[in-house]
Amino acid sequence: MGRNTLEQLTLFDIENKIHIKEGEEIKECRICKEVKPLHMFPRKRHRHIQFLQDKGRSTCKACHKFSHTIVQELKIKHPRPTHASYACPICDKTSEELKSSGRWDKLTLIWCLDHCHKTLKFRGWICQGCNIGLSRFYDSIAIFKRGIKYLERKL
Repeated sequence: MGRNTLEQLTLFDIENKIHIKEGEEIKECRICKEVKPLHMFPRKRHRHIQFLQDKGRSTCKACHKFSHTIVQELKIKHPRPTHASYACPICDKTSEELKSSGRWDKLTLIWCLDHCHKTLKFRGWICQGCNIGLSRFYDSIAIFKRGIKYLERKL
C-alpha cells in the first residue's frame, strides 16, 4: 500500500482494449487518466447527489472497484469508532452532537473512513460533513490555506 493509486493500478491488466464507437460519449477517469466510454463509469447511487447521476462517477468501473477494495481493507484494519465519546478530529463533535444538529437521518452513518487517495494510507475516522469539506478542497493543503486567508480577510 506504499504506492500511489495510479502505480498500483498499472500492476494489473485492468482492461486490454477499449473500443469506442463513433458518436459514443466518452470521459476521462480521474485515476487512470484513460478516456473511456460512459458505460465504463458506474452510476452514483447517492440520493443527495441526484444531479450527478446522469454522468456517473469520475472514476471508471475498474478504478472504482480497486478503490472500493482498498477502503474495505482499511475498514477491517481500522474499525469504525463505536464509543460515544469519540469526536471528529476536525470539528471536534461527537456522534450525539452531530445527530442533534438534525443534519443526519437514522440511515446515515456519521463516521467516514478518511484515507489519502495518493498513498492509500488510513488517516482516521471523520464525520460526513468534514469528509465532504475535505473532498471539496481536493485534500489540498494549499487550497485550505487560501480558504483560511479568505475567511480571515472577511471577518
